[in-house]
Amino acid sequence: MVDFAGDATRQVRQEIDAGIADFFLGDRLLQRRIVFVPLQYVAEVMPVYAGAICGSIRDRIESIIVEGHTDDLGDDAVNLKLSQERALAVMVAGIRAIELSDPHTARCFQSLSSVSGRGKQDLLYTERGVNRDQSRRVVLKMRLRTPGSSVS
Repeated sequence: MVDFAGDATRQVRQEIDAGIADFFLGDRLLQRRIVFVPLQYVAEVMPVYAGAICGSIRDRIESIIVEGHTDDLGDDAVNLKLSQERALAVMVAGIRAIELSDPHTARCFQSLSSVSGRGKQDLLYTERGVNRDQSRRVVLKMRLRTPGSSVS
């Protein structure tokens, strides 16, 4: 039995582990991770999701949006770029994991997917204020097809 999740994890580990960005905030260097997502989760789950999306429910899916978010530190331009890079890194990791299990499904998933960065919009809060750890995230959104419309 081939360990697709393990292979995918090893293949994308370098790209995501290298996902540290250096930004200058005023006169000090701000180093932040572009991606904080367990690689094992991406490698194991994305092929399953893609199999469903590109399989039995393909005719119901209009598109997939991989949406990156940041916390409230830094300026808007930096956070927008960072959130886009975060989402792109997760999408690349997901596509590579899917390719290892089924190249046809990877092409289908990629054709449906787009990447979006939201910057520091949609922050997550606790009773103490902004939850920075939870605000730095990637969300996958499915846009459903209008009933009765055809698959292109």
